[in-house]
Amino acid sequence: MRKTTHSSDEPQIKDYTLGYKLPGAGGGGYLYMVAKDPQAALRIREVLTQNPPNSCARFVEMSLSQLGLQVSRS
Repeated sequence: MRKTTHSSDEPQIKDYTLGYKLPGAGGGGYLYMVAKDPQAALRIREVLTQNPPNSCARFVEMSLSQLGLQVSRS
């Protein structure tokens, strides 16, 4: 396991978020984060790109619909 060190004065990822949730189980889950503002979102991406939590970690772009709930079939 990789050990990371940080200063107690150094901001943590959670300091840049309004909230976060880890849904799913096993290796197929997601970590959803809502950044406090666009600059915080950039900082989160920068920190996690430079220090990925594991070799499979990746970013998935998402957006919220302005149209409300829509059901589709794939």
